[in-house]
Amino acid sequence: MKKGYFYIAAILVALLLLPFHHLGYSLGDSIFKAVGLSPWSKINNTGFHLPAIIGILLLIVGTSGTVKFYKPKYPKILRRIIIGCCVFFIVVPYVSEGTMYLLKHNSNEIDSIDVADLKCRYKTDEGNSVIADCTFELYNYGKAEKISLKPVLNNEFKQFEFQSNTLSLDSHSKLNMSMQFNGIQKDESVVVSGSLGEVYLDLEIIE
Repeated sequence: MKKGYFYIAAILVALLLLPFHHLGYSLGDSIFKAVGLSPWSKINNTGFHLPAIIGILLLIVGTSGTVKFYKPKYPKILRRIIIGCCVFFIVVPYVSEGTMYLLKHNSNEIDSIDVADLKCRYKTDEGNSVIADCTFELYNYGKAEKISLKPVLNNEFKQFEFQSNTLSLDSHSKLNMSMQFNGIQKDESVVVSGSLGEVYLDLEIIE
C-alpha cells in the first residue's frame, strides 16, 4: 500500500511541473528558476526542457503504478486520473492569475507587474534609426499607476538600443497592448527588418 502512495505522489509532482499558468510557461519553469536552476539543458533556452521530461516520466510511472495497485478496488481509477489531470490543466491558468491578483493586491512594486506573450518585429532605416513594433499582455496585479518600459535584446540584436515609453495603468488590470518603440542601431550598415529573437521588456515603476 505504501508503494501505491509513492505512485500517487509521482502524479502530484508531475502536476506541479507540467501545467502552464497564465503567463504562458509551465509551473515547472517557475519552480526551477525559483531554486536557481535553468529549466533547459542548454543555454539560451535551448536543448531539452527538463520540467516537461521529468513531469511526463513521473506522470507515466505514477499513472501506471496507481492503476496497477488500485484498479482491483477502484475499477474506474484510470478514467478518474485522466479526467482529474485534464481538469487540473484547464483550471491552473485561472487559479494562478487569481492568486497573483490576491497576493499583490496592495503592491506598487515592480514584482506586481508581469508581461506575457511578448512578440516584437523591427525595421531599420537609413542612418542608425530602428523601430520595434511589439505586442504583449501586461498584468498589473497591484496599484501601480505609471511605468516605463523598453525592449531589451540578446545575441545578435544587442546592436539595437531602444528608448523607454511610459504607460499609465489601472489598478488590478490586464492589458492587451500594441506599442512602438524608437531606438538606434550601433551598426549603421545594417538595414533589415524581421522578428526579434530573445527579447524582454525592461520595466520600471514611475508612480
